[in-house]
Amino acid sequence: MKFYSKRDIWTGVFLLVLVASILVTALRNSTFSIWHIAVPLVFLILYWILAGTKFIIEEDNLFIKSGPYKYKIKISEIIYINMSRKTVSSPSLLFGRIEIKSEYKYIVTSPPNNKISFLKLLEEKNPNIKFN
Repeated sequence: MKFYSKRDIWTGVFLLVLVASILVTALRNSTFSIWHIAVPLVFLILYWILAGTKFIIEEDNLFIKSGPYKYKIKISEIIYINMSRKTVSSPSLLFGRIEIKSEYKYIVTSPPNNKISFLKLLEEKNPNIKFN
């Protein structure tokens, strides 16, 4: 089953204003500079992380794809799942986060849109998961 990440409108607005201001500054120069290449690339990478985060549950595996980041966790090895508001601990561009701790990995990323269904499905597959 596939779950897509929640999107935060304020983060999107901030990202758009930031990129627009940098792009306007870069375009005011009449000569070509590295900014003409760097700004669109940074924007594309940040958008890829923001819009491209998804969770895929297949059998005993949870796959998390967030832009260039890819994680695979065995559901049977998940110890706890916590909803967090930490803003500095992950590649997520949201203020709300989901922390997933397994025996071998600790991942913090943006939560799925449908958190309740996602958490229920994980709990069905591993009733030993602790939820905080």
